[in-house]
Amino acid sequence: MFKHVFFFALFMILATTLQAQIIGEVSADIDEPERPLPLRSIEFGVSGTDFSPRHANSLSEAFVIDRNSFAINLYQEQLLFYFDYSRGKISGETTTFLNGGVRIDFPLFETTNSAFSPIIPISLVTDFILVSVPDNVEKDNLSISSIGIGGGAGFCSSFGKATFLVKAVPFIAFATQAFSANSGSSKGFTINTLFQFARVFGDYGLALSYRYKHISTSFNNSRYDYLLKSHALTLGVSF
Repeated sequence: MFKHVFFFALFMILATTLQAQIIGEVSADIDEPERPLPLRSIEFGVSGTDFSPRHANSLSEAFVIDRNSFAINLYQEQLLFYFDYSRGKISGETTTFLNGGVRIDFPLFETTNSAFSPIIPISLVTDFILVSVPDNVEKDNLSISSIGIGGGAGFCSSFGKATFLVKAVPFIAFATQAFSANSGSSKGFTINTLFQFARVFGDYGLALSYRYKHISTSFNNSRYDYLLKSHALTLGVSF
């Protein structure tokens, strides 16, 4: 008799514990605020490009570019990939401009508060600038590659299905012209803002971004000293 009572009591304790656990999990699912959705998007748009020689570069055949370019942004959590491309005439010559790069952020501080989350990242930055003229004779085509490190600040804010992100990252980098002995440094900063509205079309949403980049190069040969400023506005899909 005692054995049956013991097992019945044990069964009731286990059943009550399991029931409380299930109710607690359901309540947590109902009461817990929705966590921020992952920031992933691909976007297309236009960028305004201003590329000109710095004061140390006084060559008359230096490149000067002031025109709009086709722009792409790819954002994947802590990774920003950007690409700007255009072709146009400079002094009657068709000139290709290409600027692409990747910034990988490593958050040193990032809160989990979805309403307002300050961010302090360190960043690995790579950048590539190509300016070329077919069958170029008088001008050296530019092929400037940079790799460096930066650090900045920003914040992320989520409300419902909408997420807003801002980051500003200054950087300094080692630069080389066409991977030759012509080397030097580049420095500047990037600012990117991203607005996403999730799940507008099933699992896909809308993304709108603004990107600003400022970069200057300083080489042992001043003919490769340039200043690049660009503004890009892109629209695309978040997923």
